[in-house]
Amino acid sequence: MPFSSFRLAISDWRTTRKVVRESIRVRGVSGTFAQIFRQVYYSIRKLSPSRRRARRVREEALNASYRDFDMVYGVDTTTPIPIETLATDSDNWLFGNRYEPIVPREFHDMMHAAGEVAEGRVFIDLGCGKGRALLLASEYPFKRIIGVEFASELVRLARENLLRYRNTRQVCRDLEVIEADAATYSFPDDPLVIYLFNPFGPEVLAPVVEAVRRALHRQPRPVTILYYKPVHDRLWAGVPELQRVTAFPGDSRSLSYSIYQSSQPCVG
Repeated sequence: MPFSSFRLAISDWRTTRKVVRESIRVRGVSGTFAQIFRQVYYSIRKLSPSRRRARRVREEALNASYRDFDMVYGVDTTTPIPIETLATDSDNWLFGNRYEPIVPREFHDMMHAAGEVAEGRVFIDLGCGKGRALLLASEYPFKRIIGVEFASELVRLARENLLRYRNTRQVCRDLEVIEADAATYSFPDDPLVIYLFNPFGPEVLAPVVEAVRRALHRQPRPVTILYYKPVHDRLWAGVPELQRVTAFPGDSRSLSYSIYQSSQPCVG
């Protein structure tokens, strides 16, 4: 469970109680308290004046970039939404992270680092949220672009953004958003580019990784993984059919993104 949810839900006791109850059911009492302890520890570390100043400057710059994108293209992809406030029938809401939009420059940098991977492929965003990555991906010559999202409200907002979006650089116009749980999503047999912005924890990512592995066995083809903010990168690193070709460093000794390619030669 993303235990930032405890901070976000503290003002709503019923939501907090639901989060804790579900965590205890899945992780047990000791696992739940361990997660809370880790969250408190990292929260305290962020309280130092220098860390607060650096975070405030960074967030102001990012928010300006986010707002500029929405104003230019007439969409609403900026505001983060806590996972606890969203309605979904999936029990995996417990392991989801809040929606956040990617900075356009960072998306394009990642695509450039991946090389010529768009032509003839299907782009899939797992946990697409409001759909900003789908809109950015449409500037590349993908065959199709698919967003997978399990929260009905985000599905609706993403579909509205697809309809509003106007960009003269748009190349691919076959875009759709599917309401589905990434843990049970079946990948098409096309060559793929799979994008993730740290949308969920290892409890959901593990079955996604296994589904990709099975898909490669069922139909060998070029597959590229674009994993932004790769908190659980070890899961992709454990797939023998994939090789990590790029790992770009981020802040605080973490990775900004990892890129994996299947052993199948690329097309295009």
